[in-house]
Amino acid sequence: MSVSLTEDHADDPPNGGPPGYPKAHHSRGHCPICLETVRISTTVINEAVYAAAENEALARSRRDPDDWPAVACALMLSAGIWTNDNDYLGTGIPTWTTETLRVWLDRNPRRQ
Repeated sequence: MSVSLTEDHADDPPNGGPPGYPKAHHSRGHCPICLETVRISTTVINEAVYAAAENEALARSRRDPDDWPAVACALMLSAGIWTNDNDYLGTGIPTWTTETLRVWLDRNPRRQ
């Protein structure tokens, strides 16, 4: 498993989970393997890589147009988005909440 961040989220706190990840979940010890995976396998994606998908991503990001970089990155990488933000629903991009990611990792230990 690998995790990619758009440049605009590259400076997010490393122990804070994905952009928008509630700090309360981290403080209660939820999904430490998820956070360790982020720490080890994060790649920052330069905007030049996903800029070609900006128009498509903006069209899909009607609930929050500021989400277009993550949607564009997911489109370019054929990837899902790890988020607890419901604004990604309806974009046509698979989304993973922290809980569903934890369950998937628990059931697929060789893919971590």
